[in-house]
Amino acid sequence: MVTINDSDANELGIKDGDRILLRNELGEVEVIAKLSNDVPQRVLWSPRQLVGLNKQSQNVLIKTETQRLRGEPYLTKLLLK
Repeated sequence: MVTINDSDANELGIKDGDRILLRNELGEVEVIAKLSNDVPQRVLWSPRQLVGLNKQSQNVLIKTETQRLRGEPYLTKLLLK
């Protein structure tokens, strides 16, 4: 399950409970959409341990290399299509 802002969902034609595909150049995860104004616009929220309906962990969307300066993973933002 991924929580998406109501306004963003309406703009994208997504309804509560719809199956949606999150994807980028690294992979894709199929999830159920939960609409809520508890998350800001242009933000998706999911539990850290999310595994999609296609049995893929959301971690397939994250680069494995770390940032040069602090050695942390690139978790601050992801561009999804």
